[in-house]
Amino acid sequence: MTQGTYGEESAGRGLLATLARMFSSFADLRFRRYALGAQFAYTGSWMIQLSQSLLILELSGGSGALLGLTLAIQSLPLLLFGPWTGVLADRIGPRRVLMVGELVMMTVATTQAVFIALGLASITSVLVLAALFGLGSLMEQTMRSAVVVDLVSTGRIANAVSLNALFLQLGRFVGPAVGGVLVASTGFVLPFAVGAALFGGFAIVLATLGGPRHAVVASVSRGLGPALAFIKRDPVLPEVLVIAAVGGLVGPNFVTFATLILTEDFDAGPEQVGLAATALAVGTIAGALVAAWRNSTSVVLVRWGAVGVGVLAILALASPNIAVYMGTLVAAGFAAMMLVTQSGSTVQARATAELRGRVSAVFSVFLLIGIPVGAPVFGVLADSLDPRSASAVLGATVLVCVLFAWLTLGRARRS
Repeated sequence: MTQGTYGEESAGRGLLATLARMFSSFADLRFRRYALGAQFAYTGSWMIQLSQSLLILELSGGSGALLGLTLAIQSLPLLLFGPWTGVLADRIGPRRVLMVGELVMMTVATTQAVFIALGLASITSVLVLAALFGLGSLMEQTMRSAVVVDLVSTGRIANAVSLNALFLQLGRFVGPAVGGVLVASTGFVLPFAVGAALFGGFAIVLATLGGPRHAVVASVSRGLGPALAFIKRDPVLPEVLVIAAVGGLVGPNFVTFATLILTEDFDAGPEQVGLAATALAVGTIAGALVAAWRNSTSVVLVRWGAVGVGVLAILALASPNIAVYMGTLVAAGFAAMMLVTQSGSTVQARATAELRGRVSAVFSVFLLIGIPVGAPVFGVLADSLDPRSASAVLGATVLVCVLFAWLTLGRARRS
């Protein structure tokens, strides 16, 4: 065997070992089945959201205000009922709650497709169905991490949570592209019908996964109190939840930031805006893969993920051209995904079995609350300053809040 051949075989074995570690949760059959169904459902969810946005724009004659109202209405169930899905999960099991959520979204998507096919779709019907879709989406968003914990061994929790985040990002990348093609080529009926089928398929997968029956715990009768007390007593979770919330002011809103920055500050067109979404997707997918490979939790990485998000939002102000700004978006996607995966896996690893549903739901609300807060604040700042300055202000806010959380909730609680 030549030295070159030996080197190639050694490199091949190293690559296989890396991939085996990165995707170690796939060793569990139940996780493999879950992964397939989840990937299709997440793709369907993003496809439906794009189709719904295009539909409301067509019905309203291009009203941005109605588009914003639709998105706000869809987010409303999370703000109103988010933590209480955890109480339900600890009563009947996270998997059943997730299954109900998929069935709700399937029913809404089917109804929307029928309304469109019969010519009954209206602004009012879209808004009502958006609220109902948000209710199903709420169950999915709060329970998806809690479900995977029951499908893998304890040593693979961080890996499973990270891979689940990867599935979501792949769906975010593929879903809108497929939805856009279907709307352009066939109209609005088919995207909603396909989405309904994907949700229904995932519900069937969840119903047939098997495993131990969920046992109702006594503390469920006391509602959210035990979960909130558990979080308060834990030396790590208060800091993690606060950092996840402040990081959410910027991280999930980078697409919104990029759209305004590119169109107003760089005079870019739709192609560059689409490329910005791709740049963010590349970063988030890379971040999810690295987190899956690490297969461990780290509060330090939670902090640094949020710091990275803040710094990269500030760097928008110093980007001299589109190419440099696109590079910051790749890095921003990576930092945002490290924040999401590390905070999520930390919460799942520290939550007790009897409180996992409620703790997961509370965490999801903290993680997602920044989306409806950060985007409007950015819009106001962009109107009064300019988009890049607005991004920098929010980035600086994140850095200050992370430092405050570390000093008051992190270092102080563990000293």
